[in-house]
Amino acid sequence: MTMPPKNPWEKISRKNTIADCDRSLVQPYLIGLSKRIVNQQIHNELLPEPFLGNLNANVYLLNGNPGYSPQDSLATNDSLFESEIQKTLKQNSGTAPTSFLWLDSAFRFYPGAIWWRKKLNQVLKIKSNPKICVVEYFPYHTENLPKLISLPSNNYLDWYINDAIDKKKNIVIMRCASEWIARIPKLSNYNYFMCSNTRNVSITEGNLLYKNGRLISHSDWINLIKAM
Repeated sequence: MTMPPKNPWEKISRKNTIADCDRSLVQPYLIGLSKRIVNQQIHNELLPEPFLGNLNANVYLLNGNPGYSPQDSLATNDSLFESEIQKTLKQNSGTAPTSFLWLDSAFRFYPGAIWWRKKLNQVLKIKSNPKICVVEYFPYHTENLPKLISLPSNNYLDWYINDAIDKKKNIVIMRCASEWIARIPKLSNYNYFMCSNTRNVSITEGNLLYKNGRLISHSDWINLIKAM
């Protein structure tokens, strides 16, 4: 089995929020510098969230981007939040795997925690600390997903998603299904789940479909929860 590419997220901090390999590509999109559509500008005052949770998890949730809310600024000067993001991003580079940061009570009032607790509400009623890995299609904070060419930093997480497919782990495409399938060709022949409502990507039994569009069975929903 091949080894994953070099981790591009090891040097991330409040003073360095862009992966070195992405810097030249994303520079024109940075907030305050970009002449592009405002809701596609990158808020580089915020720490990126390329993935959160445990890379060894048996359930991968593929999402769009971390989004942006003015309340995200609450985390800008939070050293504990910075430390926990760094632990997550470095977890396979010497630090231990971590749990899903947005379920930590220390951050429960932050927009990310409020959003994810709503999306995982039905899961949390059954399992209070699910072991999941959320991967964002675009790792930086923007209101809407910008139309950028592929980022070099993608290679690192693409390796883990392909590895998850090889190991037959559970994969849920929450958003950007066509983009994810183009980025990870193995997905086109994989039995992933998807959200029926991409405007409300709650992980609930009634909102998950098989790739052919049928609602998932109750037994598959229970198996998904057990895998977390």
